[in-house]
Amino acid sequence: MGRLFCGKTGPPELSLRDFDPAQPPRHQAAIQDHRASLPPAFLKWVDDTLADHRYIDLQPARNPFTHAWLKQHHFIGGAGHADRTQFEVLGTGHQMNARDMVVDSTSLALDRVRAFVEVVD
Repeated sequence: MGRLFCGKTGPPELSLRDFDPAQPPRHQAAIQDHRASLPPAFLKWVDDTLADHRYIDLQPARNPFTHAWLKQHHFIGGAGHADRTQFEVLGTGHQMNARDMVVDSTSLALDRVRAFVEVVD
């Protein structure tokens, strides 16, 4: 979208945060320019993705999980492994177990890619 509609050339690619009006004020001019460049169907896709409860829950864990370390909490016992590993999501004060992170990430990605393909068609 950044290359096709916003005139973006070269790396890095634009991310969803580059279209997110909830970002800090110092980024608002660029964000408003990017949003204004999108056709309505693509802007709706962006807004629907940003509003998805799975995206909202997972995004605070994404950068620390991908680029750093999340504080882990391990538990022994119980009925299976599903609840034994929890990750503290920085800045939110809550924990997510590893299985929920994987399941939510997978379903979010599939749903949003399907929705994107519908916009492109």
